Amino acid sequence: MFLEKMDSLNLFPRTEDGVKPFLLLDGHGSRLELPFLKYINDPLHEWVVCIGVPYGTSYWQVGDSAEQNGSYKMALAKSKRELVMKKQRSCINNPRIDTHEIMLVVRSAWNNSFARVEYNQKAIAVRGWNPLTRNLLDHPEIASSNTEQMPDEESDRQESLPVSVAASLNFSNGLAHTCISDIIQNIDLEAVREQIRANQDEGRQALEKLTEAKRLSAGTVFKSGRVYLGPDVLQVQIERKKSEMKKKRK
Repeated sequence: MFLEKMDSLNLFPRTEDGVKPFLLLDGHGSRLELPFLKYINDPLHEWVVCIGVPYGTSYWQVGDSAEQNGSYKMALAKSKRELVMKKQRSCINNPRIDTHEIMLVVRSAWNNSFARVEYNQKAIAVRGWNPLTRNLLDHPEIASSNTEQMPDEESDRQESLPVSVAASLNFSNGLAHTCISDIIQNIDLEAVREQIRANQDEGRQALEKLTEAKRLSAGTVFKSGRVYLGPDVLQVQIERKKSEMKKKRK
């Protein structure tokens, strides 16, 4: 695992009050595998891992770009033809590609596809990894699923009216200032309490959704209202695995 390798090199300080390393990933199914979840949530080498794209993973994977994957397939076919042709010219009977020659073919194709730095940089930029943008939102398939509606000009104008009226009133001193200060203080306290209750309810509902889902995937995690693959996601996966093993034993 590449995270283990980075930790073995001590790339990030692991102090008690240190900042945990952050990792942003696409929604591939391997992100929800139990060994990976256990590793990133281990207190000895904890990582903060979030899902950036729960759906349409292939659109965000750099390796699936035409600059890489498409070029690799064409280069692989060309490399195979060249090797077979070389054997035919050498008068070798049954000129086929043997098992031990696979790495020769792959190496040649790799150098003409995945190893091209310039094209890789282009693929990384187009997919919005670096610079980190929202380019995926412009993809036709993803854009077609957008249901958000922009507010019209009238609603914008109405929402701005209370602000302009409040700006004309004097709350900076006198009795009005005292009353407003008391009101705001009480409102703030109640707002904090309400937010805490809402967060607790949201957390419980999210865990229920994860637990009830038929399959734990990046999509189900996202639907539960989170993108962080933290201890709660790990616990849900552990319980699911226990349930699966129990069924198998029966």
